[in-house]
Amino acid sequence: MKPADTKSSSKNPSKLDGLILAGGLSSRMRQDKGLIRFHGVTQIERTAQLLASHCQTVYISRNKHQSAFPSTWPTIEDLYESIGPLGGILSAFKTAPTHAFLVVARDLPFLTQNSVANLISHRDPGTFATAYRNTQTGLPDPLFTIYEPSSLPRLIQAAQEKKYSPARILCSENITLLEAFDHKTLENINTPDELMRAQTYLKNDG
Repeated sequence: MKPADTKSSSKNPSKLDGLILAGGLSSRMRQDKGLIRFHGVTQIERTAQLLASHCQTVYISRNKHQSAFPSTWPTIEDLYESIGPLGGILSAFKTAPTHAFLVVARDLPFLTQNSVANLISHRDPGTFATAYRNTQTGLPDPLFTIYEPSSLPRLIQAAQEKKYSPARILCSENITLLEAFDHKTLENINTPDELMRAQTYLKNDG
């Protein structure tokens, strides 16, 4: 891993698309996390709006069993079952193999425009990916990361080897790693209790 430079090392980076991973089962939440409303809109819609001003196209990654989302954003159906976020990322690259993807989980209610802009401003297309360090794990957070098209062969190899953890893949590659822009940016919600705390925090904060 390399420290972030202030500017990209490439004058002609690949086009950047956004990808919101929304195909998970939300089993612990007991409702679709992407359809929970924060800031007056669903989490999927809000995340897409944050990415739209920075990305050529914003896609919603969905599994084949999900109903259509109440959204006008284009969707990419996950072509891989039971391999988690890696399947959504690989499916996106099948749609646009020469583009980079800013991959974002659907359950980051504290994500801000500043966090998105900061990640993109430090993007280095010469590396495998550009990511934030998760303050809890100390590892690159794979679900708020820019994956360059050069990462595709390694991602395919990992899937073939049944090594499905994007975080572990990032740890083994040459990536640009940023320190967390805000300690809450990467905090996700997985349970009703976490949802209640997030709603309370956002209400009191704003």
